[in-house]
Amino acid sequence: MSKTTPNETLTATEFAITEMYRKKKARKSIFRWASFFSAIILIAWGISPFGQFAINGVKSIDGLLFFVVKGEIPKRGDIAAFYPPRGNLYPDGMWFGKYVAGMGGDVVTLEDRNFYINNHFIGRAKPVSSGGVHLKMSSPGVIPEGYYFMWTDNEDSYDSRYADIDWIPASSVIGRMYRIF
Repeated sequence: MSKTTPNETLTATEFAITEMYRKKKARKSIFRWASFFSAIILIAWGISPFGQFAINGVKSIDGLLFFVVKGEIPKRGDIAAFYPPRGNLYPDGMWFGKYVAGMGGDVVTLEDRNFYINNHFIGRAKPVSSGGVHLKMSSPGVIPEGYYFMWTDNEDSYDSRYADIDWIPASSVIGRMYRIF
């Protein structure tokens, strides 16, 4: 193959070889960047004292990827990461992400199977889960200081409307969740 100067026209074969080399180089570059960002995410996921990434695998809240800021106290309307009480329908050690619908001092009322917080309707409790398990509703009353009513608007959400979850103590809250996408 002869060398070409910038002003000369490449043959079809030379052009194909040059184009193939350029695409290979671009793929290598993309792979390097993807590897770099994957390594950063895995490092942050596993060892960060400030937080961790979380992948949402359920329909309860919108979003696929979240970052949980450990120790950040959630406010009403925030998404909180928390450990549910032991012995519910999920394995021990699994944690949930739900919206903070109620906090200490708020009043939870129940009419039929409809739940209200401070007279604002938030949702209806189902008698049976989608898996056929009988669900007992949580009790109405004033939420104690240091506790949260966790909830999502998904009708199948397993949240504080049910006795197995109930009001979540602040000691079970991991932190606040931020949606990335």
